Amino acid sequence: MIWRKGVARSIEAHWEKVALLLLPFILATINSCWLINKNDIDVWFYYGYFHHFLDYWNTFSPSEGQTYYGTRIPYTALGHLVYSLFDAQAARYVLNLFVFYPIAVFSLFYVVRVHTSRGVAFVISAMLATDLFFIRTVGSDYVDNGVLIYQFITFVLLTKAIFSENPNIFIMISGFFATCMVFVHLLSVVFLPVFFAYYLFFSIERKKNRNLFTCLYILIYGLLGAAVCLVAWGLLFVYESGGSFLFFLPQIKIFFSERTSSYVLPVGKLFHQGYWLVIHMATLIAAVLSFVWLCIKKPSLDRYTLFWICTYPAFYALLATIKLEGLWFLASRDGLYATFFFPVTYMTLGVLIFRNGHLGMRVATILVVLFLCSVAIRLHMDNGAGIQTWISIPMVVLAAFVGLIGFSSFMLSAKRQRTSAIAACLVGFTTVAIPWKFDGNSSVFAAHDIIEHKAQGRLPKFFWPVQAADAPIDVDFASIVASFTERTWWQVGWSFPDCVQMYGRSVQPGDLIVILSRTRLGSKDLDQFEECIGEIEKTGEAVFKDRQGEYYVQFADVPKDAKINVFYRNGDKLPSQVGIVKDGYRFARDGEANEGFLTFGPYVEVSPGRYTINLSYSTNAELNWWDIVSKKNETITIVMRGNLHNTNGRITEIGIKVDLSEKMNDLEFRTYFSGKGDLSVHKLSMVRSESK
Repeated sequence: MIWRKGVARSIEAHWEKVALLLLPFILATINSCWLINKNDIDVWFYYGYFHHFLDYWNTFSPSEGQTYYGTRIPYTALGHLVYSLFDAQAARYVLNLFVFYPIAVFSLFYVVRVHTSRGVAFVISAMLATDLFFIRTVGSDYVDNGVLIYQFITFVLLTKAIFSENPNIFIMISGFFATCMVFVHLLSVVFLPVFFAYYLFFSIERKKNRNLFTCLYILIYGLLGAAVCLVAWGLLFVYESGGSFLFFLPQIKIFFSERTSSYVLPVGKLFHQGYWLVIHMATLIAAVLSFVWLCIKKPSLDRYTLFWICTYPAFYALLATIKLEGLWFLASRDGLYATFFFPVTYMTLGVLIFRNGHLGMRVATILVVLFLCSVAIRLHMDNGAGIQTWISIPMVVLAAFVGLIGFSSFMLSAKRQRTSAIAACLVGFTTVAIPWKFDGNSSVFAAHDIIEHKAQGRLPKFFWPVQAADAPIDVDFASIVASFTERTWWQVGWSFPDCVQMYGRSVQPGDLIVILSRTRLGSKDLDQFEECIGEIEKTGEAVFKDRQGEYYVQFADVPKDAKINVFYRNGDKLPSQVGIVKDGYRFARDGEANEGFLTFGPYVEVSPGRYTINLSYSTNAELNWWDIVSKKNETITIVMRGNLHNTNGRITEIGIKVDLSEKMNDLEFRTYFSGKGDLSVHKLSMVRSESK
């Protein structure tokens, strides 16, 4: 009985934490759509690394810069650890509901509770926990989860350091986690000045015997933590993947080379449909107005309130000063980067609405129920669309309204808690109009599991039927491919039954082939595909359903002793300078086409060995010829050359033996039309005869 009373007293003392812990389970009961990854290949890449962190490191990628996904190891290694301890389905819920969610919510609760009151901390943490874009984050696998949890942990440790007589160890550990955050996503480096200002501002006030230089000296421990972080993750990366100790360099390379304009939304569209910005923009509007009012009225404020009222506008001003285009990039991308700002936004929103820092638990509970009802309504109505299904309210209107509520509460709530409660109620009612429609497809998880079982550690080679040039990409197929990391993405074959893969890669003996299709494949297509590859063994089929209907997953193994085509092209699939495409082949005729290369390409990577190139052609002249060339250091090297003898117009196949003594990265076979008679190229293939 004694232990039961102890448990009861403990629950009574911490019941708000129990309530916060139960919130996601309540939301999942209402609608679990938020626990499915959105249809975005970047999100599924990280799901792939959670499963396959130790796999595929030596597989093809078109350039070093495209391997940066796997270098975010403070995030991918954490996910892989959980997926190693539990089966796939359980691991998803453990990672999302018992790692990402509680770390973020309870870290915010702790920091706000230290500086304000239990009631304010409860409400602000619940506001975060019921934010539609926060639950989208913790319910999926994108890297904003990693940035959030490491950022929140850093704030907790710095708060510990502020109130500790021996802060050095906390500062060192906070340096470790802040560096983890940066390694997860380089753009999160913008929060380092906020960490520095947060510790410095409160530390100097509490430790009056320390001057500014002493505090700066203590922050050296943060750099020591960063060094430990680099060494720990660098050694792990070298050990597990055989990669570089400076594992983050591909991130830096892509950061400076990638054009992000395709992700940046026009200002008008962002202001109308960028609902992920409502809370951030509203907080900025309220903070700027409050700062101006503060400068005019000069009211008495506690240091926590003063810090965020000054820091939040200054932070955005700094971002705009550094690079305005980068700020718009952070604001775009469906809000996948806007979530980075949740910690600073909700701490600032807390001091705006609850300026006096006090709130009774009874009122706080009512407010939490209100925010829970708001998100429940949206999840229940069209998977998050809410009332925007019927009426469209522009994002900027919602942000301006909530911002004015925050500013009004800041001005009027210094001595009246009721004002803060009313303001929080108005914000809660307004959030009902903030939508995000969850569009994930749960069948991707099932498809991944079956393919993984079939692959037995191999990297699957995916193909799907050719689509019209203007047809949108099949997002479910793209998600399935991406769930095996970006290494599979770079080897997709987009034009089944043609077996050509992206970047000219070829299927190898022992590979698992996975064909995705919206219709059941016919034997003719499979036979044509097998001819293109050389030899395959069909091993089964699985059928899945999504919102578009059924789709089919066809499996085939390539025998380990199979003779595989290094490349195989129908004539019409080869590039050309002259002639036309006619009935699936290339054709040129005297008087209709100029002299030039009828076909060239396909620019494939070929290792040393003996090969046979098979060419199917027809001609009625003797002046046409072929050659095999490779380009190295901008110089074209002719490997072999021969004549295309007159076949009197009959289609003839010739086999050309080639002996390569060194690796060639862009081998091509060219056929030259002399401008006399006619020449047609029907098929071209290359098969390995013997390795070296």
